[in-house]
This record gives sequence, C-alpha cells and structure tokens, in this order.
Amino acid sequence: MGIFWRSVTITLINDTNCKLELKHEKLNEGDWSDGQTPPLQIEKNNQVVWKSEQREYFGGTNGFVEYKINVGSENKEIKFYLSWDNPFFLENGYEYRIIGDCEGEFELLCSGGKGNDAIVDFHLTSPENKIRHLSSWMCKIKDGTSISHISIPGTHNSCAQYAPHNEYFRNKTICQDKSIEWQLYNGIRFLDIRCKAKDGIFAIHHSTVYQKINFGDVIDICISFLKENPSETILMRIKREDINYLEIINSDQKNKEINDKRNKEFLNIFNTHYKNYHQHMYLENAIPLIEYVRGKLVIISNVSTLKGIPWDNIKVQDNYKANDVKEKKGDIDKHINDAIRCHKDHNTLFINFINVQGGLLKSIGEFASELNLHLLNVIKEKRTGINYGLGIFPMDFPNHTNGLIKEIIELNFLHNK
Repeated sequence: MGIFWRSVTITLINDTNCKLELKHEKLNEGDWSDGQTPPLQIEKNNQVVWKSEQREYFGGTNGFVEYKINVGSENKEIKFYLSWDNPFFLENGYEYRIIGDCEGEFELLCSGGKGNDAIVDFHLTSPENKIRHLSSWMCKIKDGTSISHISIPGTHNSCAQYAPHNEYFRNKTICQDKSIEWQLYNGIRFLDIRCKAKDGIFAIHHSTVYQKINFGDVIDICISFLKENPSETILMRIKREDINYLEIINSDQKNKEINDKRNKEFLNIFNTHYKNYHQHMYLENAIPLIEYVRGKLVIISNVSTLKGIPWDNIKVQDNYKANDVKEKKGDIDKHINDAIRCHKDHNTLFINFINVQGGLLKSIGEFASELNLHLLNVIKEKRTGINYGLGIFPMDFPNHTNGLIKEIIELNFLHNK
C-alpha cells in the first residue's frame, strides 16, 4: 500500500441480544475491499469487519451503512447509522447515531480511527452490559482500587508480528496480528515489551527477530492513547531480549560479567535517550492505587537495574515450555485459584501467561486457540464466585477468541450486577 493510500477498516461489535439487518449501504468514494463488505445480517453478541479503500479515488474513501433492529413482541424497528470519511487531506471523520424511539435501550459508541489506514470500532450496546467502551473501560474502576485487584487483559510478546519467511520460525515467533494501537483501543492494558539495546536505542525483538518497531514508537503510541483516554493506565513489562548463545560454554562468572555489562548499558540508554518519557511513567516499586496512575504507564521491571515494580515481587505463571496443553491448562487453573485465595487478604500482583511456545508441529497460534478458549470457559465457570481481580492475563492472539478480552474486563464489575 502506497504512502498516500487511504483505507478504513470498520469493526462493528453487536453487544446486544438482537440480530441486525442491513437496510442501506453506500460508498460515495472508494471501493469495498475484496470480500470485505458490510454483511446482510449481524448475529447477536457478535462482531464483523468490513473495509473500504481509496484505490483510484483521489479524495480518499467515505461511505455509510444503516442497520435495523427489530425489538420486542411488537417488532418495533430501530435503525442506526454509521458514516466514515478518510479524506486525502485533513482529519478523518465519523458520524454515528440511533434513529427512532429507542427509549434508552441501546447506545452506540466509537473508538479509534487515526491515520491513513484507519481502524474504527463501533460498539452497539445494551444498558445491561457494564462495559460499553473498550478504549476507556477503566473509568468504571473505582478510585481506591489497587492495580493488583483488577483483572487485566494483556498480550504476550505484544509486538511480535514478524518472522523470517520460514514456516518453522513463523510458528515460533509470531504471537500477535494486531498493532499496539489496536490492542489498546480494544481493551488490552498490559504490554509485554522485549528490548534489545542497539546503537543507543531499544529495538523491539522477539528472540533474534527485529519487529520493525522501536521502544520510542511504542511509548509514543501509548502516550497518545492515554491522552485521549485519561481514565486508563497501561502496565508495561520491560525485558531485555538479547540472546547470549555462549552461555552454555561460558563460566558462571563470565556470564555474570556479560549480564552486568548489558544491564548497565540498558539502564544508561533508558535514563538518557528515553529520559523525556519518564514523566509519563510510574517508576516506583510499590503496587499503586488506580487513581495515582491514570493516564500513566506503570513500568514492571524485568531488568535488575531498571526502576519500576520488580518482576521478582510478582507472582508469575510462565510455563511456556509446558510438555503439552493439558499441563499448561493445569498451570493456568492453579494460578487463577491462587489469585482468588490470595486477594482476599493481600496486595499481590498476579501475572498468568496463557501462551506456549510453538514449534515444528504446532504453531503459537494453534496453541493460543486452545488455551484462550480454555481461559474463556474457566472465567465463565468461576464468575459467580469471584469478588476480586485475578491479575494480568498476557495472551497470544486474544482477538481470535470472540469475547475473551471483554470477559476478562467484566470480571471487574460482577459485584455491580
């Protein structure tokens, strides 16, 4: 796609118990992408995606859709209207409204939508749903709540979207297919950021593979998101991702010297090149209350010299080398049960990784599909007995399991129902 090419990807989340039927659709400029047109019907509690592109139209792409909802025994018809405009110049524009006497039965919200390749989420919700807007769900968390008492959806290896053109390495390397911006606008609040010190900056890697983004780019995206959504906080694990292949033959003393040197270099870069970002970060070692970190990045330090909440102070389940899926499911379940027991009396942060490393026979994505579905089912089973947050759930491809991110978020509001 060329630098001036314009496109809009629309995600419509039908968070109601009603089926939607397409009434009108029109593209004023641009074309529908192949196979990505607004569907004739959208089932209840489901989401769909369509996309329009500029192609030969100089003015960008813009259009609208109108869906109808049949409500109640009287088959009362309610319509809602969405329009989008991604012009060649100037800012993107969106309009959305409900048409008809809905008597407070539905609400329509919009999030996202910047840049040449805009991604816009429209949420059609019913009042009984506690979470209506995934870009600002933490506004519902009461002040006085510890970060450790919140259930937080996250991503494992949050930037790992690229791999060499080799099936084996792709199976072992690619953990996500959505950008950091998409993740944040869709409810993710924990990012797993792996940094390699190189030429005075942090280049984001998964193992030895550069992920075509640097630490400053990630922080800029986060700051921009937090400015738009000041009720939110983002927890960020920072980890060194520099592989020392000589470890197996080096002496322990030699490896310690190498590690100490790299930690010192890492800290120096963080405190010099990225110094101006510190004002947007929470760098204390204590677990904070939500009101003190709204609009900030909470740094979880997996580097011994780096400030932030120390990794060693957190209860972590990260058995990514599990022998089989059954073993990993057991690890996940045990950590959830430990969190339930612990949170009644303590202020301990739990992180429960839902991933397993891929390999020759099974990819990361294939493992993720099974493990994410297991997590979703466990959460649904335990909902009635949960009164405290379960901690952080870093996942691979969470967007592939319908409703998973939202179910984790809703754990925070069960006591309000």
